[in-house]
Amino acid sequence: MVEQRCLFCGGDPTEPNHWEYCDGRQGGRDDPAPGYPVDAGWTEPTTSREAAATVDASGLRFEVMTCLTSHGAMTADECAHWLDQSVLTIRPRFSELRALGVIEDTGERHMNTSGRRAAVWKLCGQVVGGLHDGR
Repeated sequence: MVEQRCLFCGGDPTEPNHWEYCDGRQGGRDDPAPGYPVDAGWTEPTTSREAAATVDASGLRFEVMTCLTSHGAMTADECAHWLDQSVLTIRPRFSELRALGVIEDTGERHMNTSGRRAAVWKLCGQVVGGLHDGR
């Protein structure tokens, strides 16, 4: 039997609750990029990999966590607006933070400028480094 992988996240689409963690925006991969989610991910071995190597993913993740601490739960696009960054720079940081167990989906949805509904994210109860303690 051939194993089917999700075209969006590369996960198993038959897993229970798959669509709760798959945001439908990541490129499909048979295996995660080496170092992901600590390092920026990539889905294509040339230009995508080169772009990932130029991203300060750790610094940007910290900025995202600070924004969530200061302004509360929000979509990746709302966070990009607060940080005055491109959504193309910030959305992947949300995927990385989700994979690291730092943020979680609130179940709420807000409309993006594209007119599509987007998940609203919040920091999990205890974030390493004391940035947020869940109170």
